[in-house]
Amino acid sequence: MKEFLPGGERTAEWIAYHNHLTLYAWLMQALTTGMRAINDPAEIIDQVEDQPGRPLVLTLADKETVFLDRARPARLPEMLRTQLVACQAHTAHVVTALSIRPSLRDALREDAPLFVLSERMKPAMLTRTWIEQQLDDLGYPLPANFARAYLRTELIAHGCPAESVDALLGHASPGERPFAAMASFDYARHFRAVEDAVLSVCREIHLVPVSSRLLAR
Repeated sequence: MKEFLPGGERTAEWIAYHNHLTLYAWLMQALTTGMRAINDPAEIIDQVEDQPGRPLVLTLADKETVFLDRARPARLPEMLRTQLVACQAHTAHVVTALSIRPSLRDALREDAPLFVLSERMKPAMLTRTWIEQQLDDLGYPLPANFARAYLRTELIAHGCPAESVDALLGHASPGERPFAAMASFDYARHFRAVEDAVLSVCREIHLVPVSSRLLAR
């Protein structure tokens, strides 16, 4: 392993920056979709890879049960798409620059879009335990699922209908599930209401897409 990498940065600085950018991408994903804090939360970014360049309604089934009561459709906010595309470009660059493709393949999969790096430059799965440790190190000792509770509170405060908040978080009642035989929930109206409220929340906390500094050369 070289002491210095392209551009003069030390290896430790690359690792720290990669992990911080990965945490930021996860945070935006959690605060714009209400996705639960699960291990290896690549369900959304994998769907972005499959359908680039067009409005995307994706499926979420985080922590699904045998009753199939948590799966739901979610429309990908454009700001999250921008962030995840930037994350993909950053990850591809890091994998090549640090020559970690073989170790990434052994740890997860060769094209894993979200991973963290140890001090020894070994890739590892993004987990809720790692997220909580990072938040604590930053001075925010919060559970990884904090974003869902925060999002519920803020969306209600911004006038988002309670049934839309429930649908976003995977708590929809039987009549609001899109696959139910007698479902009557208006998802087009739901998407509009949720998107407006989510964007308002993001603007208030200055949550915006960022590009990788490692690519800005």
